[in-house]
Amino acid sequence: MKKALKIIGISLGSIIGLLVIIALIAVYVVFTPKRLTPIVNQVADSLLLCEHQLDEVELTLFSTFPNVGARIKGLYVINPMKGALTDTVLAVPELVASVDIKKAIHGDIYIEEFQLTNAQANVYIDPEGKTNIDIIKLKPDTIEDTDTTAGWTLKTVGWKERLRLNAARLSFKDDKDSIVAAIRDLDLAITDLSNDQEQALLVELAALHTDVSLKGIDYSKDAHLSLTLPVAFLSSQSFRVDPARLMINQFELLVNGTATAEEQGAYTCDLHLKTNDWRISELLTLLPEEYSSLKPKEIEVDGILHISAHAYGRFDEQTMPLVDATLLLSNAQGRYTELPYYFDAIAAEITGHIDLNNKSLTAAKVNRLYAKTGASSVCAQAMASGILQNKDALELANPLCSLTAQVDIDLKDADYFIHSDSQTNQVLGRLQGSVSAQSKLNDITTLNLNRITAQGNLSLTNLDVIWQDSILAQAKTMDVRFTAPKKGSAKDLLSANAEIALTGLHAQVLPIALDTHVQGGSLNGHVEWDNKDTTAIPLVSAGFDLTELTAMMDTIYVHAISPKGQITQQASRRNKTQPRVEATLAADALQTQMGDGFKVTTDHFAITANAVYNKEAENILLKWNPRLNVDLNNGHADLALVGTPIDIPQMKFNYSNRIFTIDTSRIVLGHSDFSLGGEVRNVGKWLREQDTLVGALRFTSETTDVNELMSIVNHITGTDDQTAEGGQTGPADPTVNDVNGQTAEGGKVTDSDPFMVPLRVDLALLTTIRKAYFSDEVLENLGGKLYIKEGKLILEEMGFICEAAKMQLTAIYETPRRNHLYAGLDFHLIDIDIQQLIRMIPEVDSLVPMLKSFRGGAQFHIALETYLTDQYRPKPSTMRGACSIEGNDLVLLDSETFEKISKILLFSPKTENLIDSISVQIALYKNQITIYPFCLSIDNYMVALGGNHYTNMNFNYHASLLKPLYIGVDVRGNLDDLSIKPAKCRYAKDFRPLFHRDVESQSAELRRIISDNLKKNVKIQQ
Repeated sequence: MKKALKIIGISLGSIIGLLVIIALIAVYVVFTPKRLTPIVNQVADSLLLCEHQLDEVELTLFSTFPNVGARIKGLYVINPMKGALTDTVLAVPELVASVDIKKAIHGDIYIEEFQLTNAQANVYIDPEGKTNIDIIKLKPDTIEDTDTTAGWTLKTVGWKERLRLNAARLSFKDDKDSIVAAIRDLDLAITDLSNDQEQALLVELAALHTDVSLKGIDYSKDAHLSLTLPVAFLSSQSFRVDPARLMINQFELLVNGTATAEEQGAYTCDLHLKTNDWRISELLTLLPEEYSSLKPKEIEVDGILHISAHAYGRFDEQTMPLVDATLLLSNAQGRYTELPYYFDAIAAEITGHIDLNNKSLTAAKVNRLYAKTGASSVCAQAMASGILQNKDALELANPLCSLTAQVDIDLKDADYFIHSDSQTNQVLGRLQGSVSAQSKLNDITTLNLNRITAQGNLSLTNLDVIWQDSILAQAKTMDVRFTAPKKGSAKDLLSANAEIALTGLHAQVLPIALDTHVQGGSLNGHVEWDNKDTTAIPLVSAGFDLTELTAMMDTIYVHAISPKGQITQQASRRNKTQPRVEATLAADALQTQMGDGFKVTTDHFAITANAVYNKEAENILLKWNPRLNVDLNNGHADLALVGTPIDIPQMKFNYSNRIFTIDTSRIVLGHSDFSLGGEVRNVGKWLREQDTLVGALRFTSETTDVNELMSIVNHITGTDDQTAEGGQTGPADPTVNDVNGQTAEGGKVTDSDPFMVPLRVDLALLTTIRKAYFSDEVLENLGGKLYIKEGKLILEEMGFICEAAKMQLTAIYETPRRNHLYAGLDFHLIDIDIQQLIRMIPEVDSLVPMLKSFRGGAQFHIALETYLTDQYRPKPSTMRGACSIEGNDLVLLDSETFEKISKILLFSPKTENLIDSISVQIALYKNQITIYPFCLSIDNYMVALGGNHYTNMNFNYHASLLKPLYIGVDVRGNLDDLSIKPAKCRYAKDFRPLFHRDVESQSAELRRIISDNLKKNVKIQQ
């Protein structure tokens, strides 16, 4: 291409020189066209290598006086080449030129006038780079007419005023680079503007029709072209343009600046460029049809463009000038046809820096981009640095892009999106603030969100939402801050943080009648997600810190003061596929209510929890392996189910599957208060059946109202109602047993199932109750130890003191099978009134029916063991025990039975029958109760009694009066049909009761059983 331009320049210069020489010859040789034309043709023959024609050459001596001129008519240059548009290279119908004859004589050619009219030129370059204008002999042979030129030498060539060229058509075709261009109706004028200070010229060009195509694509069709080029020559190697004006149709381009030629073909330049106002819609009409796909059909845009640029620096084969450019967009409008939004008042200012020497420094910047639609607007700034790669070709690199935008959005303008699902949706409010983002271009195009940094600070005011007639929300202000990714996070993690500060939030969910009020506070969220690992659990965290919260749903009411909380889910440290959850919840005060039957209030409370989920586990505690820390103060509950207020002054405990520690707990239920402390270990291993559940707990109470507690239990379970209806529910088949303590039918346990002592459990409970109310009694200093050990429940020396007696109980309860329960007890009541004893333990009347006929103090001792059904009914065939009752200064009460016996034994009637002492020894074996013979003294009488009866209350007793008479009585039958008859005395007059120690032996046996069970599996601590 450079060679072609060089040839074109040389050829045009040669043609002009040829014309000048012709004029000189005409001046010196001849003056008539007949003489002049052959001479000029002869000179042309010596200069041109191709076919040519010259019709006529005429001197213009008088019309151009005092200058000498020439008029040439019919000049044609023909050079046929295959592929050229035409064989004619140059066609000049008429050319007029004049020179200053005085200067010409001395070898200085100054062209005073030059006019070329209706010329045509056709330049062609074939695929191999050969051109049809390579027709001038660069070193022509010497002209033979030496007489006409002897002694004359050409020194300089110049012109004054203006040179004019009028061309009907100029065409250019380059098959090597696939370029075709044509200019029609061309006017070219070159004016000399030189003065004493500098040399200058003005080039003016106008073409009414210009066509240009490259590689078959039309870039210009019938375009109007004009050029005004003022050039001032500062030196032989430097010039200034001030300013050059190029117009294509209505599009104007102005260029001013300087350029200097340096050694070895290098140049330096400092040029400024700017345009007039270009309308986008008109500019797009210049875009070739082949590039119509670059104009998105979905986007319509129009407006005014203004471009300015500054090119400066060195230009040579290795170096390119630097370019700074600015694009201004104003009064623009546009829309995306897929959306019903029309943007107006669009304005933009875009600057760019182009450095082709160090392409990584090429950058673009959007200083301002403003757009408005409806009542909403956005103003943005953007930056892209490192746009090009440092390679020979102009290839796009992976630039770093940044964006900052200020938004002012009226949410009513979002109706199109809101109504996409329902016409009843409404979102009102205003969103204002700023957002910014930064990322590499490739990360944007490939949606590598983890490599995009973004942040925002937005304010939402006067929010009013109606969503599908089911969700209503109103908020006075909501300030939203978000960042992504979190600073310092790993590069392969998608990270984002969000914070919301709000005031006056009111939300309703109508289908579930939820109504929520938030006075103020903040919400926060955080997420970290490894988008390259689909098996990893993302880190998700959400929290709140509110001033006051009120929520109502149907009959449920919640009111919290300063509630705050945080919940976080992330991958477990040991297994990234298992989620780990951490949560905290706290409030200064909380009030909850469900209808009239549930109301709970607390002062400060705090809960901390974390758990790791294991889907392979079955039990919920093993699935989540929770860790809990609970701290609650001044709790109060009114539960209709309980019927009695519950106060929790303080509760603090820590739970994990490894250890459960109760630091402090105090509960006040009605008139009773309870405190529990201690620890339990190995919960998780116990649930996995890998180890024994062990622990030691302390249960203390200042006051326990057993009567009230039993009333509460009856109120909860409905026991009184069931009893009144005469119904006692039980399992469908009470004979079905299960060794592990569950029903065999599906493992479902009903309310009437017995308590099954769990296996692999070693728990100890130390009980201390200062005062307890039971029936009409006040029990004091009630205490003892309770053990749960390997399927056995053991009470060790559980005792109390009351007004009626002192009690001590040692017992064991074992549940080998559901319908085969074992119970054993060693029970002692000291100094108890016999009638009070019968009221406390009604079963005593079955053991010793005659006791209800006595009044006074006694000691009661019983040792008993038996197996029970699942309804806690003793199995008679397994009963074995002994009982001892001793008393002094008793009163024998009148009864129908005593009256019959006293008549037979000839007792004297008295208001009260006093008994000095009584000592009854009783043995129980299976369903038979044996009362060993014993003596009692009534006034002057002494009677010996003995016999047995059965659990079906059939009696077989004998009483012998030993003094003052010797008479016997047999008592047989049952309470409904009792037979009392005289009989032979069975006991001698000198009868002395044989003291049986069945109670001591039975008690010792039970204590041995209990001791063995307590010592079993004891682990010695080293």
